[in-house]
Amino acid sequence: MYLQILLTLLSLPNPTTPQSFSLIGDSNPTSSSLNFWFTTTPTPTTTTTSQSYTALQSFKSSITSDPTNLLSSWVGPNLCSYNGIFCSSTQTPQTILSIDLNRAHLKGHLHPSLSLLHPSLSLLHLNSNSFSGDIPTSFSSLTSLTELDLSNNNLSGPFPTHLLSLPKLLYLDLRFNSFSGPLPFELFQTQIDAIFLNNNHFEGSLPISLWSSSASVINLANNHLSGPIPMTFAASPAIKELLFLNNNLTGCVPEGIGYLSDIEVLDLSFNSLTGRLPSMVSCLSGIEVLNVGHNRLSGVLPDIVCELKRLENLTVAYNFFSGFSGECGRLGFRNVGFDFEGNCMEGKDLQRPMVDCVGVGEGGLSCFRIPSARNVMCGGGGGPPSLYGEVPSSSSSMASRP
Repeated sequence: MYLQILLTLLSLPNPTTPQSFSLIGDSNPTSSSLNFWFTTTPTPTTTTTSQSYTALQSFKSSITSDPTNLLSSWVGPNLCSYNGIFCSSTQTPQTILSIDLNRAHLKGHLHPSLSLLHPSLSLLHLNSNSFSGDIPTSFSSLTSLTELDLSNNNLSGPFPTHLLSLPKLLYLDLRFNSFSGPLPFELFQTQIDAIFLNNNHFEGSLPISLWSSSASVINLANNHLSGPIPMTFAASPAIKELLFLNNNLTGCVPEGIGYLSDIEVLDLSFNSLTGRLPSMVSCLSGIEVLNVGHNRLSGVLPDIVCELKRLENLTVAYNFFSGFSGECGRLGFRNVGFDFEGNCMEGKDLQRPMVDCVGVGEGGLSCFRIPSARNVMCGGGGGPPSLYGEVPSSSSSMASRP
């Protein structure tokens, strides 16, 4: 009997070959039943696959809660069969291109070993989980990464500046976390096209480098940013959406806003901005949503704001505007949403008590700007907007724009 068992063992395939580590079982029942003699955890054989295996298993080991048992499939060498793992279909061996574990309810921390996926990982989506701690500095090795979404977690610490060295990163989403401290100057000097940092605890002033950003979307809402908006912030025509709402910004809306000729959404609401709206608002030819509500803006709301042709929604509520003229009164006929309640417009409904409006100045001189009744020439080929000569009506003001 002993000799018969020994002969059986000698006839089995070499236990170090891939055949003896089948994840789904082997066609030879004797071979599969004896796999446990040699190993209990099958491992990949190539160097690249072995690194990827190590990265994923280390990440799995750092997870302290997996209520949906999502990672139960993360067993064995067939990494491309793991839940949330997506691989290339053209390369041999297959390489991991993306990880998508959004809304998986995972709890733990981000393991540094994910950086071992650097040769191929392009997308890392881990939003709406309960990851805590900081973002490992080793993530700077993920040189193929184009999208990083870590939003809606419990991550903390200063802004992870090591991510700014990623040469292909285009989409950075860190919103709804607990990051704090100042925004780095370098943030707006990268190739990143979409920057979502809203709903954190960032503080300090807006970096003046913001004006040179090539990003099309910048969302800094619901933080603790303070101080004035840099006068040159709007020098970049690339911006399509810019959201500063619910911070502690002060001072005037800068004239440089006129550079944002292609912007579609501009939200400066829930700050402490003062003075008149600048004449250069008339240069926002692509604007669809303009929200300056809940500030301390004053003066008469100028026609040049209400004449913007693509405007779909204008909110100036809860400021100290003293009135508006004809063009603004016709916004309803254009199906443009117009919210002007909570101001100081005598004779209009839903305004502040007039006692609250006493002593509120026009604010024009404090902003060092020429009143907006002037004609505006909007910047075209990189030159700044300029003012020239007075004109008798808003219609001729429109004629001066391209």
